[in-house]
Amino acid sequence: MFARGHSILGQGTFSRPSELNVPLRIEPRGVEVGEEGERFASTEVNPGDVILADLDGVVCVPRELVEVVLTRCLKGREVDERCMEDIKAGKSIKETFKKWRG
Repeated sequence: MFARGHSILGQGTFSRPSELNVPLRIEPRGVEVGEEGERFASTEVNPGDVILADLDGVVCVPRELVEVVLTRCLKGREVDERCMEDIKAGKSIKETFKKWRG
């Protein structure tokens, strides 16, 4: 579970789900990014979507895009491994990225 903020009350009997397996819309709260001041878009989360999270953030992958995302992630990992091999072999980062990342 990730939250926008913290509670001094902690978790207890008042913390429980109110609904399960229903669509959820997460709206931005005035957070601005970039020089243009563009805002984060709202996010739809639906039953069956895949949620991935770590300390850097959270991403929602719609169920119908899971295979596409997985394929692209595996290709990206392969490219990163090739880059690392070249860098460890003494090639420059600029040269390596140009070769493998275009």
